[in-house]
Amino acid sequence: MISKILYTIHLKTNCAVSEDVVRVASNNTMSNSALPVGGGGTPLPYTGQSYRSVIFELANYRPFHFAALVNGQGEYERYEVAEKVSNLEWSYVPNQDVDISFEITSFKGSDNKSVDPFGEEFEVIIDAPMLDLDLTRLAAYNLNNTKITRRADGKFVYTVAANREAERAFGYGTVLNADEMGVDQTGERKTIPFKTNTITSAGTITISSNKEQVVFYDKQFKVTNSQISGTIQYTDDGVTMIDVPQYDFVAFARTSDGTRIGSVNVGANGAYSLNLRKEYSFNWYTDAIEFDYIHPVTKKVYEAKVTSLNSLFASPNVVLAQP
Repeated sequence: MISKILYTIHLKTNCAVSEDVVRVASNNTMSNSALPVGGGGTPLPYTGQSYRSVIFELANYRPFHFAALVNGQGEYERYEVAEKVSNLEWSYVPNQDVDISFEITSFKGSDNKSVDPFGEEFEVIIDAPMLDLDLTRLAAYNLNNTKITRRADGKFVYTVAANREAERAFGYGTVLNADEMGVDQTGERKTIPFKTNTITSAGTITISSNKEQVVFYDKQFKVTNSQISGTIQYTDDGVTMIDVPQYDFVAFARTSDGTRIGSVNVGANGAYSLNLRKEYSFNWYTDAIEFDYIHPVTKKVYEAKVTSLNSLFASPNVVLAQP
């Protein structure tokens, strides 16, 4: 009669990406056994007549999805599909509220089991150079200034608790990607309140995980600014209005020092659009600005002075007159 002794050895993965081939093998004949025989004592030489081994392949589940949105806008994916880049357009108005939402939750795996990212504390990284955290609204979203912090490099870090039940307390809203296994996903969608920190807020927002801990598909949002637009005309007598011809050059500058903080594109029928330049710092509410135009034929000079960008944004139609 052949007796068998079963040993159970508990192991855990030591990295987020653990796909590999695993090999379990017996000792060579007369080599000491790895464990004591019979539950105790000294390891004895292996006396089997053959060398035995088994090989299996360890695979990972697909990465997790954030299902991220910005102010409720954007696309999100499910299953084994990488995230698309979402395009956003914001006005130049400063200090706009920007809410970034995402979820830390489970999904149904290919083996019909619920897979979740919990078990070890990990970080979600939000790279959004045009945004500042809005501390005044954190409590409204069940957050505090230790749960979401800003690193020295300017990136924001949301720290996910190791314990799934503890992490639920910081949720706000309903998950978009339902776990098809029917598990509880309460509190697993997060909303982080931000504000724009510049007038020109174009750039890229990237949401990612620390992939040495847990692997999520990265999500990117491309932000552009909608240009200020209206009509631009000139007058010699204050009564007759003439459209500035298409493609004619009109300078746009800060009145105090003449710095050209934007560029004017003149279209057909006196339509124009104004693109503000990101490389310059200026105040939306207090810096006076002006348009300057020299007629290419008559060489007459025309100008229009505006008290602030805020005033121009509210009333974008411009009339140029001789100074």
